[in-house]
Amino acid sequence: MALSLHDGLNITEDSQRPFAIEFVTFDQSRKKGGEIIKLTNAVRVGAKHNQKANDTISVKQIGNSNHPYIVHTHLILSINEQQLFV
Repeated sequence: MALSLHDGLNITEDSQRPFAIEFVTFDQSRKKGGEIIKLTNAVRVGAKHNQKANDTISVKQIGNSNHPYIVHTHLILSINEQQLFV
């Protein structure tokens, strides 16, 4: 079953409820990208005003002290193992 991007992003809104996410990396300033990242126990973090302007969200793997991932919303492949469509 596929989810719309809107419905998928709604799943990520609850910071108390972890989700699985798969996305493609993209960093225009460093001219890097194309790596597929899968997080199985992630939560959404960060300021929403900057993310809305840039079509990005920040996600962090629970139990991992690494820096959060900045994810371009249109490069999200799946949430909770359900493919997304735009």
